[in-house]
Amino acid sequence: MVFVGIKKENGIDGIIDSFTQKQLEQTYEVNEDNKLKTLLTRFEKNLTQEDLSTCEPSSEILTPKEIDTFLQSTKIFEERDYYEILLIPTLNKLIQTSYQNKHNSFILNMGFNYIILEELCSNLRGEKTNSLQITINGYVGERFGENSRYLFAKGEFAEDNLGHSSEHSSFTFDKAGQNCGHSSKYSHFEINEVDALLGEKSNSSTFVIHNSWEGFGAYNFTDYDVRQCTFKTPNREVLRKFMALIPEGNKIIFINGAKEEVVRNYDQSRN
Repeated sequence: MVFVGIKKENGIDGIIDSFTQKQLEQTYEVNEDNKLKTLLTRFEKNLTQEDLSTCEPSSEILTPKEIDTFLQSTKIFEERDYYEILLIPTLNKLIQTSYQNKHNSFILNMGFNYIILEELCSNLRGEKTNSLQITINGYVGERFGENSRYLFAKGEFAEDNLGHSSEHSSFTFDKAGQNCGHSSKYSHFEINEVDALLGEKSNSSTFVIHNSWEGFGAYNFTDYDVRQCTFKTPNREVLRKFMALIPEGNKIIFINGAKEEVVRNYDQSRN
C-alpha cells in the first residue's frame, strides 16, 4: 500500500511535495502538464460549486496506480461539503476510462479510517472476455459494484447491498452486510461472513459462504424470492440455515473437503 503524509497546510502543492521522487516515478509520469495536479485542481474547484450540475467532468486517462494516488491525495479535502458526493463518480469514471484505454487490475487502498464511500464501482462495465478487475484494501460502503457488468472484485469488508443488480460479475470479500447480491443475475459471491437476507430477488447467481450467515436476522420473511441460484458452504451450521430458509427451485451444495455434494437440487422439495 502507498500512504503518504499529506501537507494540508500547503494545498495541492503540498500534496505533490508529500510524495518522494521515487513514488512519483512509480505512479505517474512527471511532465509539464501533470495529470494528477490538473485533476486535483479541478476536483478542488468543483467542491466550491453551489450547483453540482455545473462541475467540470474529468477527462484524464490515468493508470491504475495513478487512480489510487489520486484517491490518497484527495484526503486533504475530506472535510469539505460534497467531498463524497463528488469523489465517487469521479473515481468510477476514472476507472472506467482507464479500463477502456487498455488498463486493468486496479487496486484502491481505502484503509479503515477513511470516509466510507457508498456506490463505489457502481455501473462499471467490463467485457465478457476481459473482466474489469479491482482489489479493495480496506472498507467500502453500501452498494459497492451496483449494476456492474463483468466486474471481478476482491476486498475485505463491504456494507449492505454488495453487488446489487450486478450481472456476470464476481465479488470475493471477507465480510459483507445484509442484502448481499440483491437482484443480481449470473453473478458469483464468495464471502466468509455475511449478514441477513442473502440473494433476495437474485436469479441464476452463486453464493459461497464459508463461515457464517445470519439468515433472516430480525426480518420475518414469508416470501423469500430467489430463483435458480446455487448456495455452497463447507460449514454445517450455514448448511442447516440454507436447508431451512432457501426456497425450492435453488441448488444447495455442501463443500466436503475437495468434494462438492449436492444436498438439494433445483427440482427437489425442501423436505
